Amino acid sequence: VLSSQLPTEININHYNDPVKLLTSQAEFERFVQTSLSISGPTRERRGAPPRPAAVQLGDRLVEQPRRFEAYYASAREVFEANYVDGNRYIDVVHTERGFFSTLNRLHLASNTGPVWVAIIDAFSIALVVFSITGLLLWSRLTGPRLLAIGLASTTLLGAVYYAVLL
Repeated sequence: VLSSQLPTEININHYNDPVKLLTSQAEFERFVQTSLSISGPTRERRGAPPRPAAVQLGDRLVEQPRRFEAYYASAREVFEANYVDGNRYIDVVHTERGFFSTLNRLHLASNTGPVWVAIIDAFSIALVVFSITGLLLWSRLTGPRLLAIGLASTTLLGAVYYAVLL
C-alpha cells in the first residue's frame, strides 16, 4: 500500500506489498504503471549514467544485483521508481511541480507532446511575422524610417550571427 501523504514538495513513498519476481525492465514498467495508475511511456532520465553490472573489489569481480529504474514525467509532476532485485519494496519518488515550474516546463516544451510543440512553433513564427509586418507598416516603406529599420536589422542579424559562433 502506498503511503498517501498530501504532497509538500517531494514525497518519498515505499511500496510495502510483496513484489513478485520481476524479470525484465518492460515488466517492471508495466507493474509500476498499473500500481500507481500512471499513463504514458517512460522518459529518458537525465543525469548519471547507469551503474555497472559488476564492480571490482580488490582482486575479484563482484556482480551487482539487477536494478530496474523507471522515470515518468509530465509538465506537472514526476515519478521516479527504483527496484533492486531481491528487495521486497519499490522506492518511488513523486515530485509535484508548482505553477511557475509548470509554466516554465511548457515554455521549454519539456515532456510535452508533438501537438504542443507544433502549437508553440506556429505561435513563435506568427510573432516574428507580425513584428516584421508591423515595422514595415510603421515605416510606410519610405525614406529615413526604412533606412533605420534596415540598419537595426543588420545590426541585430550581425549580433545573432556573432553570438551563434561563440
